Amino acid sequence: MLKMLCRLSLLVLTFHACSYVYAETLTFNELTSPSDGEAFPVFSYGNFTFYYFSWAYNSALNPPTPNLIPNDPTQSIFSNYYPFQPAPYPYNGLLDPNGDSFYSGDVSSFYSTSGRPFTLNNMLVAAYDKPVTILGYRKGILVDQSSTSAANDLDLLTLNWTNIDAVFFENSPDILGEYYVDLDTININEPVTPTNSTPEPSTIVLLGSGLFGLLTYARRGIQS
Repeated sequence: MLKMLCRLSLLVLTFHACSYVYAETLTFNELTSPSDGEAFPVFSYGNFTFYYFSWAYNSALNPPTPNLIPNDPTQSIFSNYYPFQPAPYPYNGLLDPNGDSFYSGDVSSFYSTSGRPFTLNNMLVAAYDKPVTILGYRKGILVDQSSTSAANDLDLLTLNWTNIDAVFFENSPDILGEYYVDLDTININEPVTPTNSTPEPSTIVLLGSGLFGLLTYARRGIQS
């Protein structure tokens, strides 16, 4: 019985370890352009693909980075449109908050390259002119929404969206240049404590029984 509990607890612990995701901060600081002003409309960074976002180094600026975010002298990325790019987010038929469909290849976005869900905790974000609506999707289904206008005075937008796989910036970029947006310092997969949440009783019992079995089994081994 004890051996069975030990094996069961090890299986549960292994499952939780395999499902664990690592926190990361996307700073973009090491991005550099081969020449001033050169932009890249689609690129990979960390575990993510950024679609219709660019970075461009400009040594004439002080600080020498294109950045709409006040008090942030580090490299940022900005929405930028280039035609004839490869297919973005692999799900079609996306709906906006009004229930209208839109093509994901028309707006700026970033998404998990592997398709693995992630938690978007917070990021620095600034809109060029008008506020930009920010949408969170899971397998092509809209599950979260916010706006650049929800950022605080330091342009920090706290979201704590869990189990999403893509983020879209509705209407950005646009032809008139009214909905461009800058991003920097994106924090991903930091622990989020759900409100009014309680642990699963079955999980507690299973882990507790398994750990008790492991301790008992180890104690008997020592005594023998």
